Amino acid sequence: MRARFWMLTALTITAALIGLPTARATAAQACDPTVVAQAAAELAAQCPCAGKTLPNGEVQPWKNHGGYVSCVTRARNAFAKRNDVSKSCVRSATRCAARSTCGKPDGFVVCRTFDTCSDTTPGDDVASGTCTDSPEAPCDTAADCPVLKCSVKSTAEICEAQSGVASSGSCCE
Repeated sequence: MRARFWMLTALTITAALIGLPTARATAAQACDPTVVAQAAAELAAQCPCAGKTLPNGEVQPWKNHGGYVSCVTRARNAFAKRNDVSKSCVRSATRCAARSTCGKPDGFVVCRTFDTCSDTTPGDDVASGTCTDSPEAPCDTAADCPVLKCSVKSTAEICEAQSGVASSGSCCE
């Protein structure tokens, strides 16, 4: 019984000592916006939406969307390790990659659905209305209001049928 107690005590102390530096480093480290921006720029360079950059400079299109997301995830993990940054600080990079048209077949679009605007004369360049879900935001047209929803659709027609605005890229842009 006594041996089991000391073994358990030793394991607890060892676990605490191993976990302590990691916990302290993570807690002390805030997500510096400059580092996050640097990570985003580096990931965009390493994993461009158009495809892999080959050693000869040619761009080879991604085989599929999963290949693009995997590239971003690997580059994100390498950046975090190399710069001693918490992965949670740059985790949004993978979410943004997943919500993009990169690596998807031609025709796929990012579909943004905007809040509605109460302006009675939309398009006159005078923000005399407010956004329905954000009444503190003045607006002239719905495009001046926050995006309520963003997703990837297979065609622009599907997006527009759902009162969305089609574009390319990522929901994070």
